[in-house]
Amino acid sequence: LDLRTSNGKIIVTDATGAVDAETSNGSVTVQLTDGASGPVHIDTSNGSIGVIVGPGFAGTVHTDTSNGSIRVHNEAGAGQVEMVRDAKTEKVVRVRGGETESTLDASNGSVDVTVRG
Repeated sequence: LDLRTSNGKIIVTDATGAVDAETSNGSVTVQLTDGASGPVHIDTSNGSIGVIVGPGFAGTVHTDTSNGSIRVHNEAGAGQVEMVRDAKTEKVVRVRGGETESTLDASNGSVDVTVRG
């Protein structure tokens, strides 16, 4: 999926593959199906980002925000999520040892990543 808007939110549910979403002024929420491997690329200038990945996802997620918090929720269990970089405005997590690159960039908003088992 390739989604763009200049002023509005983007919501994707049950994505079965790669998602590329960009908005100048709005939040972006993406939920992958349990078997989806991504990757996910999101860019928003003024809004929050929320991403939920399931058991089929294995990759490295780069998160960045200039003004907001970054939270990673590991619901997959021990050993499934490795924090590679843990800074206030940037976090890099490796999910299930995967190498596929995903990027989540919010200039002015929070970033939440949930990894489900």
